[in-house]
Amino acid sequence: MWERTGTTVVHATPTTWRLLLEAGFNGRGRKRVIGAEPLPHDLFLRLMENGEPLYNFYGPTETTVWSTFHCFKSGTETITVGRPLANTQVYILDTHGQPVPLGVPGEIHIAGDGVTHGYIKLPDLTAEKFIPDSFNPRSGALMYRTGDLGRYLEDGRIEFLGRMDHQVKVRGFRIELGEIEAALSRIAGVEQSVVVVREDQPGDKRLVAYLVAAVGQTLPSAEQLHSCLKAKLPAYMVPTAYIALENLPLSPNGKIDRRALPTPTQSSIRLEQTYTAPRTPVEGGLARIWANVLKVERVGVQNDFFELGGHSLLAARLMHHIEQTFGKRLPLSLLFETPTIEGLAAVLSRDPSHLWSSLVPIQPKGSRPPFFCVHGIGGNVVGFQSLARHLGYDQPFYALQAQGLDGKNQCHTRVEDMASHYIREMRIIQPHGPYLIGGLSFGGWVALEMALQLQHQNEEVALLALLASNPGHLRPVTSSLADLLFRPSKHKLLDLLPRAIIELIRRKIAFWSVPQILRDVYSASAVAERNYHLRRYSGRITLFRPSTTLLRGSKDPHQDWSKFAGGGVEAHEIAGYHVDIITEPHVSSLAEKLTSCLRRAQACARIANNKGPTMEAGSFAEGSFVTSA
Repeated sequence: MWERTGTTVVHATPTTWRLLLEAGFNGRGRKRVIGAEPLPHDLFLRLMENGEPLYNFYGPTETTVWSTFHCFKSGTETITVGRPLANTQVYILDTHGQPVPLGVPGEIHIAGDGVTHGYIKLPDLTAEKFIPDSFNPRSGALMYRTGDLGRYLEDGRIEFLGRMDHQVKVRGFRIELGEIEAALSRIAGVEQSVVVVREDQPGDKRLVAYLVAAVGQTLPSAEQLHSCLKAKLPAYMVPTAYIALENLPLSPNGKIDRRALPTPTQSSIRLEQTYTAPRTPVEGGLARIWANVLKVERVGVQNDFFELGGHSLLAARLMHHIEQTFGKRLPLSLLFETPTIEGLAAVLSRDPSHLWSSLVPIQPKGSRPPFFCVHGIGGNVVGFQSLARHLGYDQPFYALQAQGLDGKNQCHTRVEDMASHYIREMRIIQPHGPYLIGGLSFGGWVALEMALQLQHQNEEVALLALLASNPGHLRPVTSSLADLLFRPSKHKLLDLLPRAIIELIRRKIAFWSVPQILRDVYSASAVAERNYHLRRYSGRITLFRPSTTLLRGSKDPHQDWSKFAGGGVEAHEIAGYHVDIITEPHVSSLAEKLTSCLRRAQACARIANNKGPTMEAGSFAEGSFVTSA
């Protein structure tokens, strides 16, 4: 048929190209064009097998269909949508409408002669999507907000990263579904994949992957898929269910119809995840506790707590229920080392009291010098897990948790005592400096006191990183407000505030449902905070500030901290509110900037396995100040 019609160009969607390939047609000798949907990696490789060019076009109908293109000549190329067509401009902008740097994702905006005038009889939608082109001096010039994510590469090509409405939030983590689908498509045996968020039970959001096997191949087992994704993606991005389909449902225009995907219980060829049932009464009791805390039907004894959606608050509840059931108190930090029912059951079979330590090895592996980070005012350090992971597996990360969380040792009520204790714990891992230390919020004050004490002991501090730490003049405001919220019965002022506001704040900090022991540790830290007076440190302070203004200090970090930093202040701004900077999606930005500071400090101090000369004199100028947004 192709020969009879004299066809010279074959233009089809990725779905149609798959059908053509299965029918034995690969477009040899003709110009092959693909578009309308993202180009999957496996299909790209199949189309490039014959070595002939492939044209990839991108653009929405609102910009007269095509706006960019790229001609692939080799299967080794990075998949992109290329560069803008003539008379077309493509901007990658942030949420404030400003261009993002090379390599940084943003929303794709298209301007130029192809942009239409808007939607017929839909003025509101037109005003939302067709906005003034602020980069064009011509009056009335418009650009179209595509709702697509993309980024410019160094060579000027654009990489398509998926739809912004395919960004989802599951258990507090912001997730790009296209990233998971791309990882699945690179697994042998998988031809097509779609990942969606299902909420088949209210409040229980799950990532579900739908898979189609490659022609003549079988899909890997759920265990193999799970293992492959764990090696490539963070735990919170790994689906909890995998469903095999013969074909993905399509809409009338040939695109994947996500709304028509079956629920897990409707699939006759569902891939079950590995499930190992409890084998002992202890494992059975733990499994019931886990299922109750995590709100799941069942939990296998080898399932990972954090992979199932566990976080710091749920961890506190979990350990509280374990203590009530078994009469043994386990430290929260134990979940980093044994995040399974099988592991906790083994610990419960022996005396767990020896497990307690303020030093928590969240990420102990790696060849670089360790980074030690002090807890916030709540005392526990489970929330540091995401930051440690984003810093990379080559960066050892040790957290310092508050004494007293075990319910046996007395809580510290003086910052000076905390600092001395944490230094002793830290020296178990690193006997001598130069040290890399930091602290979150109130923990920044403790880290500053540690730096002062270390200098008094003739030890060197190569990096002092304060994460969302406020200066001293805000202490009475923050500690009094928090004390008011945690112990309202003693304050009539609470009755004057609107009930809705009080409930909102209480839910935000989510502290009313945690065990009493955590409240006791918090109260002890609050006392230490109120009674501590910041002192001048002769070294440099590196500050990581949340972008929101509430309770973060003045707009000038140099003014806030210069009186305490003899070596100057270096400030980096991170999107988010206060301690939100250590959670998704902000933690990746924090980790990127903290990594840069760690590498520079290591280079300046010439730290190499705890040996070598100290930091060179004059590395930083007195009173210097650098800011990074």
